[in-house]
Amino acid sequence: MRVVLKKKPLSAAVTGAVLASGMLAQAAQAVVLEEVMVTATKRAVSAQEIPYNISALSGDDLQDQGISDLSKLTRSIPGVSYVDTGPRNAGVSSGLIIRGLNANPLGPNDSINNTSDPVSTYLGDMPLFVNLQLKDIERVEVLRGPQGTLYGSGSLGGTIRYIHKEPDVTEFSAQVNTRISNTKGSSGLNTDTDIVANIPLNDDMALRIGGGYVDNQGFVDAKGRYALDSTGKAIAVNPADVANSAPVLAPREDANDNSVTHARASFLWDASEEVKILANYFYQKDEVGGRQVGSPQIAGADDYSHLIPLDEDLESEVHAWSLDVEVELGFASFTSSTSGYDYDSLGQKDNTQSYINDFSDYYGNFPRWVVASSVDYQREGISQEFRLTSAGDSDIDWVAGLYYTDTENNLFQNDSFPGYNEWAAVTSDPVAVTGGPANELAYSLDQSLTFKEKAAFGEITYHITDSWQMTGGARFFSQTVGSDTTTLLPYCGVWCSSDGVNPLGLVEAELERDLSDSIFKFNTSYDVNDDIMLYFTWAEGFRHGGANALPTAGNFAEDPSLNSFDADEATNWEVGAKGVLFERVEFTASLFYIDWQDIIINTTSPVASFPVAVNGDEAESKGLELEVKYYFDQDTTMTLGYGYVEAELTKDFSVVGGLSGNKGDQLPGVPKHSVMVAFDRFQDLSNGMELKYHLNASYRDEITTSLTEGSADYAVLDAYTIWDASVTLSKDQWKATLFIDNLTDERAEVGHRTEARYGNGAFDYINRPRTAGVGLAYTF
Repeated sequence: MRVVLKKKPLSAAVTGAVLASGMLAQAAQAVVLEEVMVTATKRAVSAQEIPYNISALSGDDLQDQGISDLSKLTRSIPGVSYVDTGPRNAGVSSGLIIRGLNANPLGPNDSINNTSDPVSTYLGDMPLFVNLQLKDIERVEVLRGPQGTLYGSGSLGGTIRYIHKEPDVTEFSAQVNTRISNTKGSSGLNTDTDIVANIPLNDDMALRIGGGYVDNQGFVDAKGRYALDSTGKAIAVNPADVANSAPVLAPREDANDNSVTHARASFLWDASEEVKILANYFYQKDEVGGRQVGSPQIAGADDYSHLIPLDEDLESEVHAWSLDVEVELGFASFTSSTSGYDYDSLGQKDNTQSYINDFSDYYGNFPRWVVASSVDYQREGISQEFRLTSAGDSDIDWVAGLYYTDTENNLFQNDSFPGYNEWAAVTSDPVAVTGGPANELAYSLDQSLTFKEKAAFGEITYHITDSWQMTGGARFFSQTVGSDTTTLLPYCGVWCSSDGVNPLGLVEAELERDLSDSIFKFNTSYDVNDDIMLYFTWAEGFRHGGANALPTAGNFAEDPSLNSFDADEATNWEVGAKGVLFERVEFTASLFYIDWQDIIINTTSPVASFPVAVNGDEAESKGLELEVKYYFDQDTTMTLGYGYVEAELTKDFSVVGGLSGNKGDQLPGVPKHSVMVAFDRFQDLSNGMELKYHLNASYRDEITTSLTEGSADYAVLDAYTIWDASVTLSKDQWKATLFIDNLTDERAEVGHRTEARYGNGAFDYINRPRTAGVGLAYTF
């Protein structure tokens, strides 16, 4: 089945924004251009001095625009796509796509991923993805293209770094922020309140602490929700007819509500002029009521409702910490960065439609199917990096380091059939399975994935002249990946057991692999003059391979070729220019071509639907990126970003089990055209107050949801434009903001589950409707 939705053009205001750039000729009084310092190259330099494509957003910009999560952040970054599946799925996969490198379908992803995401994310120097609340942020850095030499596995399409504000030993400060809003379709108010305090302890020590609470009301109605008894069994409309009665419905409004509790503590000790110690602790707890989806294609549902029978609530908690030690040695600075995290999410997933579609031939046509899937997903890891960064004014700059990481991901899933045994005992359905377990457990999965890596890396830069530099980089690494899987199929019993004896349908598999490889980078740049830089980059990035650990014997034996998968590797060629024109235009422009080999795709095995990763073949991504910031005057700016990406398979492939792709297939989730435009205006009032006006629009072209047209998961999702606007009034320590997010109430579809495969369980992942509110901030 193919779903084709009409393309919507970006509002004519963007055209007006481009025409407005004709005011370049008016360069009247001089302006001071904003400079953002970044540490993407492991040393502090201006973003405009880095010889490749990088974007940086300051913490003040994030706060003024009300950007507190990935959904709104990515609307302000040119060329970055985000599959916003809502807070329920945010801890499993980042949904970030840079430069078109994605091959995974955009359906629900509640399972463990056997490899890393194609975009790496960092909290400072800590490698960790979590949909973190963006509070007390110094800046966000977005590095486009493979960043494998400095950032390792997962930096295939790029890297995003969140840099928090550090404690300040010079003075006490504190700030309280609160925002209250209403979302169209919600029956209540959203709230977002946080506080942060900077506390000097003495002349060389300081503590920075903060925390807050976010409460977002739901806007999606669960119209097909079943009424359940205390055992989780669907209540029959006619209790006297257990064999045939339909279930009682219990619709629920605003079912996708969510709340976030977050806290952070940071301790700084300037032990001496040469030694600095910084310790950080992060905590976040998310509680989610259900999926952020709508099902207009299903009779009985609409744009903001669905027919999922069960609540799909989820609770997640993350603890993360880091310890950074910097020592100035004279010839170089030494940095030790140690970090660790512990993430745990526990929730319920509705698997009802999957069993109806895939297993009715085995279990029969139970009229009140409710398949409750309890999913406990756990991640933990520790990382250590040592590096030396050269100091001084020399013709040669260098950075060298050693890296170690040890991570473990665990997935525990139990599917049960509440009420099935009672029905099977009285029905005349010849396929009904009788004699099942008393707890009605149908399926149990215990999967553990381990990953260890040791690496040595470095980059060296030779300044041939004051205007011309050349940089070479390399990373050498060895890895150990492992997978251990235990599955129970109690209703299937002995027939499904690998040994043909166990009555619980026990299937076990274990596999470990050792891998080693190296990647390289070359970059050169030339300063045409004091304002313009030209650059060229050739760079490699990779994601680690792994083990799937599938049973290869018994009635549920999988093909042995699926037991492992190789690393994929992206090679990027890029030319670009960046700098300042007419003393008031900052710009970055780049052309890139990426050759992607052995693409990794997350899917399920053909026999027992185990979560697995497999290798496709080859793909390429090529495109143009442009980012311009124009200063009309010191108080008025316009930012324009444009991205063109053509990302497609370059070879046919077919994997055991039916997964295939054809040459020319567009990579899923990748818009060919994306545009962002933003206007900012400051106005000083006569009474000492200041007004700031902000307006931004984000346009994303149409996307496909999987590789091959005609496959059950394939759809074409419409293009969309989302506008955000705010007005901020400030005076002294006070600041008040009026804001409207999604000003035109655009319904954007960013993911899809098709009717052909999921029946009444089909839906679209959607964005939050128009949300309007007020924010207040006070600084002590």
